[in-house]
Amino acid sequence: MKGKKDRVAAAIEANEEAGLIGEVGKKPVGSFLYWKRREGFLDLIRVEVYRMDVVSQLPTWKESAAREAAWFPVRTAATLVDEQGLTALISKLETAEHMAEK
Repeated sequence: MKGKKDRVAAAIEANEEAGLIGEVGKKPVGSFLYWKRREGFLDLIRVEVYRMDVVSQLPTWKESAAREAAWFPVRTAATLVDEQGLTALISKLETAEHMAEK
């Protein structure tokens, strides 16, 4: 989003795509690449991923008619996404979360 700090854009995207409200970390936890479909072509996009401590989820949100939101354990979430880079990032987060519990 032009003119917005990345972490602010991440909060806006989380709200629009899943109705999430919360505090977004100041630094990205990682990034991944994916091919985004555009009209007539594909663009290789780098996505910076930010941690969000979710406080609540709205019952409806901007894209709720087009998206389904569901909550999963980290390990399960990693197996459900299509982007390999995101799968690796989620798996890395699970490892970090597990290490923090010890």
